[in-house]
Amino acid sequence: MELRVVLIFILNTIACRAYMSQECFCGSEIVVKAKILPEGFIEKNTAKGSKKEKPVVGAHERLYEIAIIEVFRGALGRQLERSLHYAKSRKPDLVNYDADGCDFYQENAIALFHFDSVSDMTIKKFCKGWYYVKEFERNALRRNLYDCDCGLEDCFNRFTEERGIPEDCPASQMDQILCTWDYRQSRCLWKGAKKTCVREKRVNPNGSPPKRRHN
Repeated sequence: MELRVVLIFILNTIACRAYMSQECFCGSEIVVKAKILPEGFIEKNTAKGSKKEKPVVGAHERLYEIAIIEVFRGALGRQLERSLHYAKSRKPDLVNYDADGCDFYQENAIALFHFDSVSDMTIKKFCKGWYYVKEFERNALRRNLYDCDCGLEDCFNRFTEERGIPEDCPASQMDQILCTWDYRQSRCLWKGAKKTCVREKRVNPNGSPPKRRHN
């Protein structure tokens, strides 16, 4: 039992470190802010002629009832706002049978969800409580700042001139950076996290460290 708990902790830690908001956003068809409703809410509050079919879930899966509050990505856009949906937890892995990515049990929680289909809403592992969504990410979502035409591997750090996902950003800041097209330089550049987690460059041959740029 103790081994299982340790393994669950390790897996959850890896999943958190892998969270990059732009990557999760662009890799999903639908991204929404939604409220988790009490069980049976949809059936009680939907007209008989337009009843939604309740999905069947496995023994170790969970079924949520959600009301969409805001839509940040999706072909239907704002048409989805205020709509009610069933959302299934993702299929469990062999170690963590509750690994739907959120571990939401409470009703009335507000969360950020990522889905691949509106007709089959299966929760992706990137979901998290809205309370934990940093202000940078909220702003990027609401202002449509995530540029999905920019490949993250081809994005440049404007100060180090390195290309690719920044290696110097701590896990806690990976949801506070974004890559977008810069028209002045005609290339995709990283922005945010205090100039994209800039590190001090190595001391030059003359023995004096280079000056560091400031905001």
